[in-house]
Amino acid sequence: MADTHFPAVGEIINYVFLFHHEAQHRDEGVKERPCVVVAVDAAKRQVIVAPLTTKGERYPNTLPVPSVVAKGASLSGATAVVLDDLNIFTWLGYDVRPLHDTDSVYIGRFPPGFTASIMQKLLAGRPTNRD
Repeated sequence: MADTHFPAVGEIINYVFLFHHEAQHRDEGVKERPCVVVAVDAAKRQVIVAPLTTKGERYPNTLPVPSVVAKGASLSGATAVVLDDLNIFTWLGYDVRPLHDTDSVYIGRFPPGFTASIMQKLLAGRPTNRD
């Protein structure tokens, strides 16, 4: 993987996310999905991510991504951020995966204004530890 710089808040990575309800029966997520970085601790090399979904109706606490923002971040227009399920891991974690058509793990980036909206709406919850 060539592009694996330490991420910044608002960047979107390709990651095998483990949902809290899956963690009771599994230790690995089901599939690769875009996830937005919502917190970083560079000193500890830790990253917290929130999953993105195109099936927002399945999740009660989501923030729809405006279509123009989704398009600018190389995402589907029907994308939403899941606000109440997070993963924490040490970068570069084994669940971070390169995109299929490149050697980068980065899909895109949300603009600062939308990233701020995510941060304001994140629901308190303990992230699932993936280390």
